[in-house]
Amino acid sequence: MATLSLIALGETSASMWLLLLATFAGGVGNMLVIVGFMVTATTGLPDHEQGMATGLATMTQQVGITMGTPIMSAVGPPWKRPDTGRYHRTPDRAGPLPLPRASLPKVSPPQGT
Repeated sequence: MATLSLIALGETSASMWLLLLATFAGGVGNMLVIVGFMVTATTGLPDHEQGMATGLATMTQQVGITMGTPIMSAVGPPWKRPDTGRYHRTPDRAGPLPLPRASLPKVSPPQGT
């Protein structure tokens, strides 16, 4: 919800207050979720297993952060072709990566000897 307020940002310096407030609200929300996640992961465990449970929960969180962004980017919103208006997964049908055609190197087949 805090991220949604960033739509209202403008080009004036007054927008800085909205940015600071939204960042603060997002940080507090993130903190509450992480604390709840850790409490849930370690509740009811014997004292000698608390460290392992915290480590596993933290590792799971880090793997989710590391892999979540690329996976969601790959399966995320499709591109809309300007000529047909249809949506598809690859831009200009060039391949799975959204690279401009100018950045792709030209590869020519080897010349016979």
